[in-house]
Amino acid sequence: MMPSIELRLKTMAKAVQEVILPAIAPGNDLAREQAQLLIAHLALISQHWRHAHTYDALALDAIKELAESLLAAADGGEQTVAAAAALATCLQACIDAEPDAAAQRAAIAAAIDQLVSASGHDGAQRFRATLFKAIVDHGALQAWRDRVWFAGSGMDPESASLVSIEQMLAR
Repeated sequence: MMPSIELRLKTMAKAVQEVILPAIAPGNDLAREQAQLLIAHLALISQHWRHAHTYDALALDAIKELAESLLAAADGGEQTVAAAAALATCLQACIDAEPDAAAQRAAIAAAIDQLVSASGHDGAQRFRATLFKAIVDHGALQAWRDRVWFAGSGMDPESASLVSIEQMLAR
């Protein structure tokens, strides 16, 4: 019988909690802290693993939408035009690429960063305003998604007001 991922994660957390942590010398604060951090991460992973692919796909789709909206509005001088062309090339390459959502998101984000930088040099005023609003709106939505995603860590003071991971992914 092959144990489920859930069972394997629970077994690892239990081993750290009941065997490894008690075996760490009481004065070894760093090792004790790291063992407790490992237990917390295993608990978060057990909440996330079923939804990780959907979450990654949602974040990738969102940054692709941001890139497309910036490309539609891009306007300015030579540097802005070149950065927009590079973003378009990157976006197409990511669409054609193997499905590694994290790498694709990072590549698109880097290309957007180059467009932001270029627009600071010679971007049209209207485009810079559009770019600023689009990035702030994207960032606010992604920050909310990240808060929901990590609510299980117990570190968000307003976690009780957040929706569930399933509800967030359904939006």
